[in-house]
This record gives sequence, structure tokens and C-alpha cells, in this order.
Amino acid sequence: MVFARRVILVLVLAWMSVWGAPRAALALDAPASAAASVRFWNIPKALEALEEEADALRRQLEELPVLEDSLQIDAYGYHSSYLPKADRLPDEPRWTITFEIPHSGGVQEIYLVPAADRREPNMPGYGFPKRFQIKGVGLEGEERVLVDYREEDFPDPGRLPVRLLIETRRYRSISLEVYRGQVEDNKEFFALDEVALRASFYLHSIRNVSTSGSFEAPPFWSSAYLLDQKTSMGLPVQPHPEGRQYDQDFVKRFDGVVSEPIVIELDLGENRRNGELVLYPAQPPEGVFVPGYGFPGKLKVDIFRDVPRSGERKHLFDGAPQVLQNPGNNIIRFILGGREGRWLRLTFDDFPVYQGLSTFGFGEIELTEARESMSKGAVVSSPSLPESDHEVLQRLTDGLSGGRRVIPLLPWLDGLSARRDLQGELDRIEQTMDRMTGRWNRGVELSLSIAIWGGTAALLLVVGAGAFLQRRRFADLRGRIAKDLHDEVGSNLGSVRLVAERLQQDASGPEAQRDLSDLVLMAREASASLMDVVWMTDKRSLKMSELIPNLKKRAERVLSGVELEVNIDVESPDLVVPLAVRRQLMLFFKEAVHNCARHSGSKRVRLDIVLSGSSFRMELSDDGCGFDPSALRDGWGIDSMRERVEELDGTFILNTEIGKGTTVGFSVPLKGLLRIYRSGYQSSN
Repeated sequence: MVFARRVILVLVLAWMSVWGAPRAALALDAPASAAASVRFWNIPKALEALEEEADALRRQLEELPVLEDSLQIDAYGYHSSYLPKADRLPDEPRWTITFEIPHSGGVQEIYLVPAADRREPNMPGYGFPKRFQIKGVGLEGEERVLVDYREEDFPDPGRLPVRLLIETRRYRSISLEVYRGQVEDNKEFFALDEVALRASFYLHSIRNVSTSGSFEAPPFWSSAYLLDQKTSMGLPVQPHPEGRQYDQDFVKRFDGVVSEPIVIELDLGENRRNGELVLYPAQPPEGVFVPGYGFPGKLKVDIFRDVPRSGERKHLFDGAPQVLQNPGNNIIRFILGGREGRWLRLTFDDFPVYQGLSTFGFGEIELTEARESMSKGAVVSSPSLPESDHEVLQRLTDGLSGGRRVIPLLPWLDGLSARRDLQGELDRIEQTMDRMTGRWNRGVELSLSIAIWGGTAALLLVVGAGAFLQRRRFADLRGRIAKDLHDEVGSNLGSVRLVAERLQQDASGPEAQRDLSDLVLMAREASASLMDVVWMTDKRSLKMSELIPNLKKRAERVLSGVELEVNIDVESPDLVVPLAVRRQLMLFFKEAVHNCARHSGSKRVRLDIVLSGSSFRMELSDDGCGFDPSALRDGWGIDSMRERVEELDGTFILNTEIGKGTTVGFSVPLKGLLRIYRSGYQSSN
């Protein structure tokens, strides 16, 4: 009858663990906590709501740009110098990067582009700083902290850019101060692909950067690559619904070497603001990737304004010739300053030669202002090319590059940053759904088990009266088992211990001595544990007056050869200790004595046990080697000991210092000793 009631109690408690509200404040991650916070009967409805939310996020992600690998073969970005791993967060930054802002311009946003780990086939993010802050120096020399991530690790962004909004002001310089980087082979470092500072409608053309520590390894890593406009993110494009179309870029091949410049002119149809000129490299029509295919080496920009009353074409801007670098699979940008003009004349020179043919090509020529394209659909002409090329020239402003839709740079960067946030939220929702589905499945299985076991328990209640007559026989059997364990296994363990101790006296060599010491200690602990099992098996109830002497005996058995001082002050020896609490106390004490015997190397140990009217306190102190609590090793069971004490509403005691011994123990209120607990904690040995 008692057994049947216990079966029902266990099943009900198990059912409530799945069906009821979450257990409070264990160290759960966000998806696990969210999944546990839903009542069991509300799980289907919650799953439906989460699925709708996930679908909405997926639809938003479909509208956002997708990161494409740039097949970049050089200029990976900036890599810091290597420093020894720091055990704690330093007071001063370990690395600093400072950007001088041209003309002390205004800054509204900062973009940090992660580097790519090219050692892995899928190129994950590499070296993004964990703890950092960003400072700005104003026009009067005053410093401001603009972004502060020193209190917690910054979430890993993977390969997607990080967009940081800051207080909009004019700054002389912006500094990135890194306090903690990534760790490999016990060395700390960080890396970035590119850093960009946004003014009102365009990115600053930063020319000067200084670093406190850089790993310079051109053509792959250099502080100069932070500003070279080359990134591992590829082109700012969106995949075309019909896939890539390599033959849709403008590509012109010439027999021999072209010695004269080629002029391309864009007619915007009316005067428009020209904020930024963006050049997209072409893709060979054969579909084989060639970095910067057909990209010229020189460019001169002229802007002409339409004067409506006179019909005059006024020369508004006469730009200086610019030397162009091969962009690989990246865009090249030029700030035009927002000048209003109708015609844009671009004069190109110095064309690359492939297989004896001079080649000139672009995927797109784009003018942007205020996050919008000003040039899409503009009429393109060229006095340098034959009339037969007029139709194919229009590909330069068709809004496509490599058959993919062109996106202005700032909306593209913002879209990738938003993708990072939305993808993170979608991942959390999907993890929550997985955990919630698991709870539901376990609950259904448990319900079936309860139905089966509940019927069994009811049957046991009917026939339980007969079980009452067997109690005495069970008690006798329990006594015989305890006696057999003591006589057979106990005597064998005692023999093992005696033989090991004799071998320890005869053995030579430090390794043999250590092995035999471990064998002796394990034999002592096994013998002590067996005595505890025999003792607890033979007891239906236990008083404090019986528990405390047993703790003392265990210490004497395991700490053999150590000077042991025991101080006991017990006011309420008749206090009954529940089985679950008894187990927690015994396992805590076992772990403490085990650590003292195995790790402390002590000669004197003191055991203090005090039971007052309101609390139960136990401390085990040794004069051994001590240790650094912040450098605990696995197997010492300190976390397990702390959790056992906290489950009894007590206070865990740990005082230690290298070379000055260790004190470990607890102080538990008496009300904590009178509660019933279930625990899954495991001892380390």
C-alpha cells in the first residue's frame, strides 16, 4: 500500500515537471527559458503563434540582401598583433585603431565588417572583437564614449556587418579600443575586414589610420586594408529571380592594345544631385570568374549642368585623373559631393589585356544620393565607340550587375546588418519551438505512462493489505543484505587496502608511489562508502545524534595518517534528518573529505560540527597547499557541493589561498534540513 502511494507520488511529480510552470532560475539559455515558461496545455497554441512569427521573419529575410563570397584573393583586412591570453579584463585597451576623419566631418553610423576565416571551406567569421568600446574626439578635443561593450561579450556576427548608431556630431577622429579578442593556442588577437564611417548620405573617404599593434603580412593582412573598399562580402546586389546572366554586363574587346582613352557619358535627363559614383566590375560573358575583369586603371570625372533658360551646357566639375586599383569582386566608390548636374562624362584609360585583347567592361555605373540610385535608366553614349555599341552601352545603367539586381551601398549594408539581427531572432524562435515540441512529446509519453502505472497502482492499493504482512520479512531481508555486504565485500576491500599499504611501503619510484597512494585512497573511500551504504540501508529513520558520529568515522577512515581534530557542539541530537537531506549531507561531506585527502597534502585537519537552535554548520579545515578558486579543475566537485548546499537554502563556505590551506563547509538553517528534495547532482569521483 505504501509502495503504491509512492508510485503515484513519483508519477505526479514527474508529470508536474513537464506539465506545470517552469522551475525557477536555473541557468537556462533564452530558448530553454522561453520553452519552459509555457504551461503544458498551452504548448500547441504557443507553437502555432511561434510558427506564424517564424514565417513572418522568413518573409522579411527573403526581402533582404544575401551575402555572397567575393572570391577575394588578397587584402583580407586588418589583423592585430598576438598577445598572451589575459585571465581578466584589463583596465586599459590591448589594441587601439584610430581613424582620422577628413575635414572633421560628421559621423552618424559606424560599420564593422568581420573578416573571413579562409582556412575553413565555408569561410566563417574570424577574429571579431569580444569586448571593446568606440570613442570619438570632438572639434574641441573632448573625448566621448560612443559605443561600450566592455561589460559583456559582443554577439558573434559571423560574416555579416555590424551597424552601430552613435551620437551625431562632428569628430576629428574615431578610435576603436579592444579589451578582449579571440583566443587560439592561448594567444589573443582580433581581426576586421573593413571599417566604414557614415556621414549623412555617404561613407567617409578615410585616408589615415593608425594602430597600436598590427600583424602586417601583405598582400593578405595590413592596417591599410581597413580602408581599401575591398571586403569579403562581395558586390551589393540581390540575386535575380531568373539566376545569374553573365552575358548581361557591358564588355568590349579590342584587337591589340588600346592607346586612346574611352569616353562614356551618362544623361540623367535632368539636373540631379550626384552624391557618389559607384563602379561595378564586369563578369566575363563566358561565366569564368576573373577578378576585376576589364576594369580600367585610370578615370577622370566631369559633371555638366543643364541651364534651362539658355539651353547652355555648363561645365560644373572638372575632376582630377584618378588611378584605379583592381577591385576584384568589389565596387569602387568616389564621392562627388552632391553636385547637381545632368551629364556625367567618364574618361577611362589604361585597359587590361587578356590573351592579346584589350578589354573594357563594367557591370554597372551607378550614381547615388540619399540612399537612392540617380542613374538607373540613364541614357548612355560614347563618342569613342561605334554606333553599333549604343544598345549594349545601356547595360551600364540597367540596374543589373552580373545578372543580379544592384542595391545602393547604404541600404545594402543596412539590409545585411538587419539580416544578422533577424536571423538571430529566427534561430532563437526555432530553438524554442524544438524545446517546446520536446516538452509536448515527453508529456504525451508521460501521460500514457501515468495511465498505465496509475492502473497498476490502483491494483496495488487493493492488494496492499497483504503487503503489510510482508514488512517484517522485508526488514529481516534488509538486515541480511547489510550483513552480507559488510562480511563479504567489506572484508575484501579491507584486504585490498592492507595489501596496497604494504606495497606502498616497499615500492620505489615517484610514479609507483603516486599510483599506490591513489589505490590506498580509493580503497579507503570505497570501504567508507560501503559502510555508509550498509548503515543507511539498515536505517528506516535517522537522528542527528547518529548522523554526526558517522561523519566523524568517514573522516577518520579516509584521512588515515593525518592528525585529525574533531570539535562537536550539538544542541538538538534528537532531530530527525529526512533521507533526501541525509543523502545531500553525506555526499557533500564525502566530496570535501575526498578533496582534502587527494589534493591538499595536509598534515593536520580540523572538523567542526555545530548544531544550534537555528542552524547546522560544518567546516573541514586543513593546513595543506590551498588553491586558486578562479582556476578550479574538473573533478573537484566544487560546483556540485555549492549546489547541494543551495538546495538546502544554506550558505556554501570556501576559504582558500595558495600555500595557506583550505576551509570548506556550509551553514544550513534547520528549516532546510526538514524539507524533502529530489536531486540529480553527481559526485565527481
